[in-house]
Amino acid sequence: MQNLAQHSMIWLYRCLVTTTALVALIPGLIVSKKLRQGLAGRWRQARQLSAGERKPTTSHTPSPRFLIHAASGEFEYAKPVIRALKAEFPSCHITATYFSPSYAKNVHGFSEVDEAYYLPLDLSWSCRRFLRRLRPDLVLIARTDLWPEWLWQCRRQNIPVWLFSATKNLTQSGPVRGLTKSLRRFPYSLLEEIHCVSSEDRDQLIHLGLDSAKVFVGGDTRFDQVLHRLAQPKPLKEELRPAFSKDQAILVAGSTWTEDERALLPAARNLLTQSQLRLIIAPHEPSPSHIEGLKTLLNNLSLPFDIYSTCKGPWTSPVLIIDQVGILADLYSWGDLAFVGGSFKGPVHSVMEPLATGLVTLVGPRHQNNREAMEFQKLPLKEPLISMVLACSSAEELSQQLQQLVCSDLECLRHSRTLIQTEVNNRRGASQSLVERVAKRLPKT
Repeated sequence: MQNLAQHSMIWLYRCLVTTTALVALIPGLIVSKKLRQGLAGRWRQARQLSAGERKPTTSHTPSPRFLIHAASGEFEYAKPVIRALKAEFPSCHITATYFSPSYAKNVHGFSEVDEAYYLPLDLSWSCRRFLRRLRPDLVLIARTDLWPEWLWQCRRQNIPVWLFSATKNLTQSGPVRGLTKSLRRFPYSLLEEIHCVSSEDRDQLIHLGLDSAKVFVGGDTRFDQVLHRLAQPKPLKEELRPAFSKDQAILVAGSTWTEDERALLPAARNLLTQSQLRLIIAPHEPSPSHIEGLKTLLNNLSLPFDIYSTCKGPWTSPVLIIDQVGILADLYSWGDLAFVGGSFKGPVHSVMEPLATGLVTLVGPRHQNNREAMEFQKLPLKEPLISMVLACSSAEELSQQLQQLVCSDLECLRHSRTLIQTEVNNRRGASQSLVERVAKRLPKT
């Protein structure tokens, strides 16, 4: 009965995909440069793979072949799993796939990956040919990005697929029933194992109708990646490191957009001008136009600033603008508290790095997308004033929070660093646990 239902669902899905492609593809190609890049890249990739069909192995004890899929930023969840697989299976072959062209460079540049490709378009013939070319022993999908045709073809070729660091929040859209519930359940039903972040995620998936025997609580592998990154710091301009001050706090604002800066800078202005606060601000995209806009905003507020790349040190102004990418995680170690951007524009960026550094972290109103931003709000440091993440619904509330933290709770902030780091460290190990389970299934070589 289940097999018949799955056959019906895949045919329904194929009809929906065909209809959507006919309606949306041509307008999408005109509007979206990213879509054009993705289709062109997949076309070149298909031709290259067709010209180099993989020959069957002649080894009596072939090394395991893993395929790791991450849509784009989810590759940060995959990195520690890839490292753990290489440690457990030193001779294994790892292929990484990705969906978005914007993350191609990151995936291809990861040294532990042997091959990297676009995930093929979710069509039966393209998925089938791709899998026959690569022949993985196990497919591992990071976090999300479940494509029904891809999963269906894996099943038809007897390739097991596991999902890890999975979350599923069905409560926000209300109860799901009937065809809607079947559509949501279908891709998950094609997975052999699902490793969820928490027991709440597991309960949600079981409530969707999945077999509880294949749904596990495995934790969040992104914590492993963040801690690995912080253990290997990148060099900073140490001559700019702010000196310790008993009465002055350092706020590190990371991954900010213009909308965040328009809320944060007026909120912090009085503290900055009174020398009670100094600000390190790292835009999410430090393009020349963004930096110029940030300079204009600071000038309008009469706030002096320095630029990281040109400042010879020491840093003496109230504000330091970071115009270099790749060092934000290390800069958090210079701070007493953090603000994570995106939250006054759209979805907030990850709060894991400042939390792993031990900083109380401020976010704006749009943070519900971020699991850690929600979870760490519930972890108090000093009742009832401080939790590990503080959400501000407006620029006015952000100003009030900063005033409270800097003027009344600075000592508490500094003493809380170890407690916050301990909470983060308690969440490490999901990658190793996942790979240990893989090792029970596949023999070492």
